Amino acid sequence: MLSFQEAELIAAISRHQIAVSESGRCKGQFNLLSKAAKPKRWFSAEDGRAIEMDTQHTLRGRELLEIFESLRLDCMTQDERLDILLTVKQTVREHSNSLTKEITDLVDREADFIMRGITSAQLTGLRSRLLNRFVQYAKVPLHNPEIAKYLSVPTGTVEGAAALFRGDVTYCLSCRRYLKCSEFPLSARSTSMAPCSTCRRQDNRARLRHDMEPYRRILRALRLEEETKTSLTREQVKKEAKREALRRHEQHETEDVAADEARLIRELSYQYRVDSNLAMLINAEDMRFLVEDIWERRSVLSSVDDIAELCFTRWITNKPWSPWNAFLVTRDEAKLHAGLSSTGAAGVNLSNEEVYGKAFINRINQRLAMARYAFSRLVKLDHQQAQMAIPNAVTDQMTMVDPVARAPASAFTLTRHRLGYMNEPRVAIAEGSSLWRSLQRRSLNPKHEMTMSSERRHQPTFQPEPIMLPMIKGEARLTVPMSGKPTV
Repeated sequence: MLSFQEAELIAAISRHQIAVSESGRCKGQFNLLSKAAKPKRWFSAEDGRAIEMDTQHTLRGRELLEIFESLRLDCMTQDERLDILLTVKQTVREHSNSLTKEITDLVDREADFIMRGITSAQLTGLRSRLLNRFVQYAKVPLHNPEIAKYLSVPTGTVEGAAALFRGDVTYCLSCRRYLKCSEFPLSARSTSMAPCSTCRRQDNRARLRHDMEPYRRILRALRLEEETKTSLTREQVKKEAKREALRRHEQHETEDVAADEARLIRELSYQYRVDSNLAMLINAEDMRFLVEDIWERRSVLSSVDDIAELCFTRWITNKPWSPWNAFLVTRDEAKLHAGLSSTGAAGVNLSNEEVYGKAFINRINQRLAMARYAFSRLVKLDHQQAQMAIPNAVTDQMTMVDPVARAPASAFTLTRHRLGYMNEPRVAIAEGSSLWRSLQRRSLNPKHEMTMSSERRHQPTFQPEPIMLPMIKGEARLTVPMSGKPTV
């Protein structure tokens, strides 16, 4: 139960949040209308001077912007307010729809109240409603054509906007608005784009009241650490590749040092997974799930439960970070764990089995298995990234062959032309390997059912041969004569 003082503080914070949100909303409306009112601008090719030109659309946008600024003013006299109300009424009369009729009714109601001597303080709600309806009117491309370029969500008729809505626009079931897909924060474990960010924030304020800032701090520290380790590993890979290429050149094993060095860099980069970036694909919600549900919000070494002291680090230090290669410890413990082994192309001096006990390692492996199951989508994505890196490296499954020679019958031959490399030699992939099976699958292009006709959508996916239809309907029986060819 909350105390009375805590309830007052929460209410005060909510009032400040509402005030800031209202101020930001008004500022956003002004910026949007200002973009539609700006003249066309370009620079002269002769002297570089800026040239501006107004069109009929920008003039219309500027007219609506001036009316919007006048409606926001609170220091107008009675005659000035009546004058701007008359201007609004004449402006919206150009179009006849439910929105313009509502604006006209609000203008008439406010003018009637002003003539009756109602004070401005008592008309605050009515004026706010009129301002919001006018902004809604100015956002319609039919009324303000120039603003169509700056709307985040396309508007217009159903026939004209249907193709645009299938792209980067999603419907929020909670607030019932069409929003950009970027307004739906997706975690690595999400199965649907259910609520938008605004609805989630309101739900968190009303029910859950989770503070996500500690988890954002842990995520920022993790990303910074991974960037540093990745850059160091990349530099070590370049040094070792250069050293190995020079050694081969001295022993007359290769002639082109630069080409051999580039090939070695690709091989070592794939071996040490330099380009793995799973830490960039998770958000604060995923980090909270890892801290709270997987690692129980405490250090696995010392059981310290101070969230400000906790951080994630690699369990196997010579492999890139992932939810199934991480454990929660304090900052000092993370430094000690990283110092027990040296990560790089030279290898690992001490393994975790030589440092920690068997019971502790079993406990860590159980938590890592839980994280691997929870983030199964990232596991698939990690495998896909590895397969994308295979054409740039020579692995155990691949052997480089001559561009003219054909691969043996027991191998599945793949050219880099299929993966975007036009003039590269062929690559022989072992038949039955995971890469071979993935390449055997056909990738189907996504197709929206709304673009198909009704007859096309209800067409059966499998159509039997005509000889089988009478038997399926029960009109005939299938007989197999001595010749072996079935007949009906």
